[in-house]
Amino acid sequence: MENKRFEHIITRYLKGKATPEEEAELLQAIHASKEWEAAFRKRTAEWNPLEETEADPETDRKWNRIASIITPSESQSQTEEAPVISLVSTSSRRIWFSIAAVVLLLLVSGVTVYFLNQGGKAGTGNAEWQTIIAAQEDRSILLPDGSSVYLRENSELSYPEVFASSVREVKIKGEAFFEVTPNSEQPFIVDASG
Repeated sequence: MENKRFEHIITRYLKGKATPEEEAELLQAIHASKEWEAAFRKRTAEWNPLEETEADPETDRKWNRIASIITPSESQSQTEEAPVISLVSTSSRRIWFSIAAVVLLLLVSGVTVYFLNQGGKAGTGNAEWQTIIAAQEDRSILLPDGSSVYLRENSELSYPEVFASSVREVKIKGEAFFEVTPNSEQPFIVDASG
């Protein structure tokens, strides 16, 4: 096909005025030569339908027909290429994981500091502890909650000046007798391990 003839058919085709014979001739030329296919692509990319004519459904149908014939060969070559991996999502994911790790580290550190400041005893608060020692005789002690402790000779009792809101905890070494004031919301705990 001559160059002038090819240009003429492309122009008529793009305007929607090509005859079925001209369309067939155009398709045959595109399939026969990569050079004609490239020229067709260039011309259609440069062509502005608004300059030439109003949009026509028939033109769109014809364009889609040619595009569908040309496109499969392109899609086949594209599938053979290596897949493209998006680096943006990977780096974004890395950033979020880093932020999550820092937040988790700060949270664990905060909880650790909190319990270390509590002396390892949850529920005793920051209250000062008093220690009573019954060295040579029995002693009677009244606790802040109204409970009584009878401490035997050579025994030791430790308790906070103010009980925490969740538990009432005391520590004992030796022997003691307790009269505990009932409170179901604040259990009374005796630590006799020391």
